[in-house]
Amino acid sequence: MLYLPQVQRRFTADQHAHYIFTPRDLTKWTQSFLRYGLQESTDESRLLEVFAYEARRLFRDRLVGSKDQEVFDSLLASILREEWSFELSFLAKGDGVYFTTFGVNCGTPHARSIQGHPLRRLSGTDLSDILSKTMKQYSESAHSSVMTVLSTERYLMALCACVLVID
Repeated sequence: MLYLPQVQRRFTADQHAHYIFTPRDLTKWTQSFLRYGLQESTDESRLLEVFAYEARRLFRDRLVGSKDQEVFDSLLASILREEWSFELSFLAKGDGVYFTTFGVNCGTPHARSIQGHPLRRLSGTDLSDILSKTMKQYSESAHSSVMTVLSTERYLMALCACVLVID
């Protein structure tokens, strides 16, 4: 895979000690695909969207600063464009796409695999709506005041990352 060597060349441990990317990251990347329900889909764009989302989650989330993250996004976009003639809309600023277990019926006996619960694709607006409803239910049931959930892209990405780790 051409992607890992490009990431390793561009982001080195000399820049930041934790910029160490190994084939183990590729294993995590490929195993994570099992949570997205791609077996039922024949849509190539869905596969590439998951490919890019997981790349961002596993590699980009470890990068320090917006400059390195923008360089990573450019690298990812160029690979998708050159290898598959594919443009990803969520790489554009403000167009949030999130994969989360929110709204997934995890109570079914076979819903959870070894990799974790299945993930569902949500837009930033849909995720904000779910969080707002959940916070409202919580504040009503707990009879406490709850702060309004911030719907910034950074907050939503951090929240989804936490859910993936906890799950």
